[in-house]
Amino acid sequence: MQWGLYLLPLAILGTLGWRHRYIIDDGFIYLRVVDNLINGLGPVYNGGERVEVYTGVVWTFLLAGAGWITPVALEWLAVVLGLTLTLVGLALGMWGSRRFFGSDAAIVMVPVGALALVSLQPMWNFATTGLETGLTFAWLGGCWALLANWAGSGRRPSAWELVVLGLGPLVRPDLAFSSAIFLALVLVFGWRWSTWPGRVRIVGWGLALPVGYQLFRMAYFGEFVAIAKEATMPRLDYGLRYLGDFVGTYALWIPVVALILGIYLPSVLYLRNRSHAADRRRIAVLLSFLAAGALNGAFVVLMGGDYLHARLLLPALFAIVIPAALVPARRRYLAGVLVLAWSVVAVLTLRPPSTLFPFDDVDGNGTVTAAEFGFFPGSPATEWLTEDAIYLRSVFANPVQRLDAQPADGVPLPTVAQGAIGLAGYYFGPELTFFDLNGLATPLASHLELTRRGHPGHEKSLPTPWVAAALTAPGTPPEKFDTFQAERAEASLIYPPLIPITTGAQLGAETEWARQALRCDTLAEFMAAPTRPLTIATAWSNFTGAWERTRLRIPPDPEQAYREFCG
Repeated sequence: MQWGLYLLPLAILGTLGWRHRYIIDDGFIYLRVVDNLINGLGPVYNGGERVEVYTGVVWTFLLAGAGWITPVALEWLAVVLGLTLTLVGLALGMWGSRRFFGSDAAIVMVPVGALALVSLQPMWNFATTGLETGLTFAWLGGCWALLANWAGSGRRPSAWELVVLGLGPLVRPDLAFSSAIFLALVLVFGWRWSTWPGRVRIVGWGLALPVGYQLFRMAYFGEFVAIAKEATMPRLDYGLRYLGDFVGTYALWIPVVALILGIYLPSVLYLRNRSHAADRRRIAVLLSFLAAGALNGAFVVLMGGDYLHARLLLPALFAIVIPAALVPARRRYLAGVLVLAWSVVAVLTLRPPSTLFPFDDVDGNGTVTAAEFGFFPGSPATEWLTEDAIYLRSVFANPVQRLDAQPADGVPLPTVAQGAIGLAGYYFGPELTFFDLNGLATPLASHLELTRRGHPGHEKSLPTPWVAAALTAPGTPPEKFDTFQAERAEASLIYPPLIPITTGAQLGAETEWARQALRCDTLAEFMAAPTRPLTIATAWSNFTGAWERTRLRIPPDPEQAYREFCG
């Protein structure tokens, strides 16, 4: 019976995760970077242009390692690894709960928290998608297992355990808060028996990989942090809408309140009454996980959430729920029955509404490979690329427009300017350069100054004058962009313009201001830096200038940018 209870949530999540397998466009961005990394071009999106487009560092290099040693297609590797890591995270969480409850684990353990997690449709959807979410669950589950085991034993954490606890910011940047809490917990409880070298050891091993990668990032990419989505500008109103969308859709207040009042509070009171050293550590570990989940969720809400329904709040929910993955069948935990009742209702009936804009739902339908999405030789999605030229696409659903114009100096052909760069980028590979209108792979757009807030994750839509100035030679008639501008106006709800959309003579004048601004010393150096050959001198210049480069912001209005950078 007990093994059946262990396997039940894993079977539910494995089955439903596989049924809802899917790769979204952002997942294909990872795959293009991974493909380039495997083929010796480095962790870049466009070959020869050092721009950091990925969020999950560990996920990127894990996929690259798996792709290098196996013949399996990257799409299927991403799906299988994502689902496997999700299941590993849940399994480690249940093992950690057994260790946490100690002697109580000798009786029947009920998978209360585990069933609560696997009852949510977003858990099934984001078990795959090609993103780092599955790895996030595995890391959180692993940290809970490590800390629960440490709390029971009281021994000093080994070097590899400290490395794992400090890995958060390389799994996802916002998990830096969680790593800081976990390492601080170990440091505080080890303060009495540890010498200063021992304390330095805890911090040193915990920060070894994040600091090492940060030094690499600054020398290789010339940036202190990736800023495409500007995760430093609060947007609480949108974040609260994002939180309300998640909590309201699944009535999450029911299981969270039941867990806190019916399981965590009785557990803390019981452990405090026993007053053993191990019990004090257990209380601290439990509170640290609740704090990590709450802080992570608060940060996501403060920054405005995401454009994908529930995605960025799943790690916070996982951290809050995973300590109760398994709960002893004791009377003091009777409120767990309410969580189980909610889980039955959730898995059978609670679904996101069909219209979720601005928070798009990801409901996997089994589509995984580029070919299944319609990308194969001779298909309508690929036949537009016929010769070396510049191409424009305002929105992914629109047809591609071939631009009959001379390219600007240094623009490789063929090049396409568009916003959704994942699926098409992965299919065409490094032979086709992508000029990302939304800034993830194009520094010019990512460093735009936000003069207003827009659709989450799609706020830095590069104005057309900058596109024309960067891609076309002087003298290109502005009428060449009329169709492109009309399509961008139609798409303004998703990609709101940072400056008014213009055509004709006004567009030509703005384009000329942008061309002149790009010749100014600061912007010319900024644009040239990612494409310079990587030498020791280049790496040192990148490293020493990383902070100033990261702080650089370009006014979206070309005339204003010219006056700011050219004086």
